[in-house]
Amino acid sequence: MNQTPDGDERVPTDLVNAPSSEETCAREIVKALLPHLADTLLSSNEEVASALAETNAVSWSSDAYILESARFSDAAASRIRFAVTIRLSGNSSTEQACCDAAATLDVVGVALAADEDGMWFLGGYTLVRCKISSGEPNPAETLDET
Repeated sequence: MNQTPDGDERVPTDLVNAPSSEETCAREIVKALLPHLADTLLSSNEEVASALAETNAVSWSSDAYILESARFSDAAASRIRFAVTIRLSGNSSTEQACCDAAATLDVVGVALAADEDGMWFLGGYTLVRCKISSGEPNPAETLDET
């Protein structure tokens, strides 16, 4: 599903003092945008919300990002294409006996330079995969029927 995130989360990036290689610069820009991307996926992506709801876990948050690739995709260095894996974790609900859960989201997207002011924003993304996994049942919440 192609999406453009709600809100206009911009990240300032000083390209004059940026790391020497273009790839490193692109990676640093995208890394700064990843918390906003994770928040957007958690708050407004229907596929992610539906998958997370099935786990009965609560308090979902992002706990790791693996930036697979980030590269400038135009000569003006105003567009960065990237691929990232975002790891989410949720805690078991105290009201229900369930397991802690985790989600792995594979996402491809584009970061765009707003204009010459050095600000970058998330231009859009596609959720490639949403994989949910549950941990072991929490022993404190497992009923003993003996």
